[in-house]
Amino acid sequence: MQQISEKRYKITEWILHMDILIMGVGAGMLMPLLGNYMLNYRMMSAVLVGYVTGFKMVSQDVMMLFGGIIGDRAGCRQTMAIGSFVRALGFLLFGLLTSFEGYMAAGFFSGFGGALFVPATYAFYAGFSNEQNRTHMYSLREVMNNMGNIVGPVIGSFLFQFNFTLVCIASACAYTFVGIVTLFYLPNISISQNKESIAQTIKTCIKNTRYIAFLFVIVLLAMLNSQLNLAIPVRIKAVDPKYMNVGIIYTVSAIIGVALQMPVVRFIKNNISNYTALAVSTLLYAGGLFVMGLIPTIWSIYLGTMIFTFGKIIYQPIKNMAVADYAEEGKISSYFGFQGLALALGSFVGNVSGGFTVSFTQLVPPAKRRGLLSVGCVAFIKKIVGKVCNELLSG
Repeated sequence: MQQISEKRYKITEWILHMDILIMGVGAGMLMPLLGNYMLNYRMMSAVLVGYVTGFKMVSQDVMMLFGGIIGDRAGCRQTMAIGSFVRALGFLLFGLLTSFEGYMAAGFFSGFGGALFVPATYAFYAGFSNEQNRTHMYSLREVMNNMGNIVGPVIGSFLFQFNFTLVCIASACAYTFVGIVTLFYLPNISISQNKESIAQTIKTCIKNTRYIAFLFVIVLLAMLNSQLNLAIPVRIKAVDPKYMNVGIIYTVSAIIGVALQMPVVRFIKNNISNYTALAVSTLLYAGGLFVMGLIPTIWSIYLGTMIFTFGKIIYQPIKNMAVADYAEEGKISSYFGFQGLALALGSFVGNVSGGFTVSFTQLVPPAKRRGLLSVGCVAFIKKIVGKVCNELLSG
């Protein structure tokens, strides 16, 4: 990254964190309510809701490779701004369209916007920081995102009392504002220069065998991570017919993230390896979902969400630091983008299989459901994640 004055550095850092905060507010207003709205107000089946949310995630994650390459070539500032505008369009369409096809289109634009700004943002953070403060910067980024996720559901729940379209408009305005601020106030710098074609970039990433092994872990974690936005509305429907707790649950989760993000990541950095940390986050993901599914009470949903949140606290910054470490010089954004293919596979399989599982288990007696879930969790953690993490540790 080109040299800038200390004053300009501080201003840029502040703008970056404010961008993340406002985007967290925008997404927090809409995303926790979207699954609940489609499932319980539009009366869509869990399978269709899984298709919409899964398609949104896949649109983002698959296209992140192209977004990463664009970020490396065109510059992070421009890519971040354009991505914010495209996501604003997608969020707006969620409020204007009412058909399944319309929601799929909205999901595509929401996801494609994320495909542009997510790798560019992470690459900007990587280039803007150094070895000494990179962990702090990534952790602070997650804190700002969680702070947005605290405020967002509160605002979204308030606006939802009047109209769901109003929620979508407010979310779109938040991303539009971020796009304008990013375009006009972040420095116009290029932190990397990647002139390879898409095929050459893919080949370069594939040749990095430890990075590919790491992505296998990310696929499995993405499958678990994608379950939360479907699991909560499904469980809420069973135990809280008035849906009074949806926004509160997400807010509590975000508060935990803000309070514990920095100390937890600091402890992990000083005491255990990144891959051991990812294994722990997998256990917490599976444990949180297990608690939510095992006990049919509102308190089990709160407890399960809190356990799940501890997994996310560990997973997000550790994942980002690992990708930045694996990336070759000049290809940081591309490496973050290539990671999107792993996230896409995990998110799609997780959302679609989750929707089918919800529909299928309605026909299975509760005792058998619990038994199958227990066996599946143990097999998943012990056989797959443990094996790949051990390979990474020994590499």
